[in-house]
Amino acid sequence: MTTKDQQDLERWERRGEALGKAKSANQWAIADWVCDGMKRFRKREVYNAVEKWTGMSRASLYQFKLTAESFPKISTRIKNLSFGHHRLVASDEYTAKERRGLLLYARDRELSIVRFAAYLAKLKNGKKRTDDTPTNSDDAAEKVVELCKDFCKSLSSHRFIGELLRGDPPGDRQQLLRELTATAEEFNRIAKELQAHWEDHDVGHYYKAGAGR
Repeated sequence: MTTKDQQDLERWERRGEALGKAKSANQWAIADWVCDGMKRFRKREVYNAVEKWTGMSRASLYQFKLTAESFPKISTRIKNLSFGHHRLVASDEYTAKERRGLLLYARDRELSIVRFAAYLAKLKNGKKRTDDTPTNSDDAAEKVVELCKDFCKSLSSHRFIGELLRGDPPGDRQQLLRELTATAEEFNRIAKELQAHWEDHDVGHYYKAGAGR
């Protein structure tokens, strides 16, 4: 190794040391640093430096390098999505166009990394349902949505609500407020229960598919 090569390696290592010491290290910066090192120096030197300054395993090093190579420019990285989202689609099984489409899907639907991984696992296993083949759950969901809309519309337009707003407070106003509050809380309870159930389902499917290992 020439003196210049040694100096370049030392400068590159100092960059890694700074990234490793950062309180909230930028994963993209680390990935770009790893990718740059793999292009310029011997693998053994890169492995040693990465392990020393970041504590990253060789498997993680490979994934960071692959992610940086899959999204080499800032313009190819989807704003408001984490490095982890990009890392999930950084593989040869996706084209650049497919990666972008999947990431935009995750962004637009505000999918967490775990939920995005579960979605990708379903796609990989051919289990993603198409819009023209609704299940019993889809049918039930549509009916519940309609019930909620009809209930809110009926309640807000009912003549009794108008009378309450125009007239004097009723004698037992607290009971009315308690019932309305209890009804709203029950709706919230059901919504949270469904959300937790579906998140557990997605996570369970994710790990059963082996994507969580």
